[in-house]
Amino acid sequence: MAQADAPLVLDFDELRSSFVHNLAKSHQRENSLKIAQATISFIRKIVAQEKYENIEELLSVLRDHLRFVISLAPTELVVRNVFLIAMKLAREENTRVLHGVDKEVGNPYDSLNTLWKAEDGSVNATAAGKKMRRGLIAAVKEIMSELETSRESIVSRVADVLQLYDTVLTYGVNSSPTLRLFLENARRTIRLRQVLSVSSSLDDCSCPDFASSISLRDVAGSMQDVTKVLLPCSVVFPDGSALMPSGSLSIAHSAARHAVPVYALAAFYKISPYFSADAAAAVNAQLSVALPIHLSESLRHRVILSPVFDVVPAHLLSLYISNSGAVLPSHMYRLISDYYHPEDQTEEL
Repeated sequence: MAQADAPLVLDFDELRSSFVHNLAKSHQRENSLKIAQATISFIRKIVAQEKYENIEELLSVLRDHLRFVISLAPTELVVRNVFLIAMKLAREENTRVLHGVDKEVGNPYDSLNTLWKAEDGSVNATAAGKKMRRGLIAAVKEIMSELETSRESIVSRVADVLQLYDTVLTYGVNSSPTLRLFLENARRTIRLRQVLSVSSSLDDCSCPDFASSISLRDVAGSMQDVTKVLLPCSVVFPDGSALMPSGSLSIAHSAARHAVPVYALAAFYKISPYFSADAAAAVNAQLSVALPIHLSESLRHRVILSPVFDVVPAHLLSLYISNSGAVLPSHMYRLISDYYHPEDQTEEL
């Protein structure tokens, strides 16, 4: 029996090693949607092929794989979010198999009256792994479908953000397909006055056809003519702050000085149950810096900082545009209970 189990373990070791390798193989970070889709596909294989007899064993298996991944890719917070979403799905499927209902028994977010009437021991009951497997695979497929449609759902909310003759300042269009599609849809459906695309470097000439390129140092001077600022984000924290591409913080401060509203695009898988204090590795992640050859010798012993992300506080953001609707930064914490289970948030990973 041990010999039959050995190849399966080896396959999963190779599978997760390949998953981590694909996250880091490119010099530029993949967009968050591709990372989320790769993660949920990895989780689907775990659910379908790993061996577990009950919910606790399944959660333990998911935690072990998650710990391995985040130990090698600590800056990819989206991976952690998708794993925790899958853990909540597993708990809900366990409850559905046991009680034949879709509602989670003993949810700490229920009313006091509901918790008082809950039966003793219902939370600790477990269903057989084989009974959970089929329903959980179906639930994972639903998450995969929601990921596929999340971008279109955000793009369809152009009218909730932009109005006729708006002057829009944006940043990170080339690295965010969702933001690019959002602006392209806006140009087709709404007559915008102008779209200003901020370039992060002086030699960045890859500006979209529908936008005018300006440098990061010219943002303060151009902000007086801007009516809306539109930014992409990588992760949203429970306090309403966000992890955004480096340079976004200075743009948000400039917008606040001119009382210009700042909107951020964020799908459900970017909402994190952890605060920015837990994202130090992601905030301090560094990009490689391309330098001229004649400077390589003189700067060989110098440290050149090139951070990937900024943490933009909630008071500098006006609204998040998610696939489920528009959400105020101060209300972001309310969405956490929809996607994450409190017990999974308290686990040390």
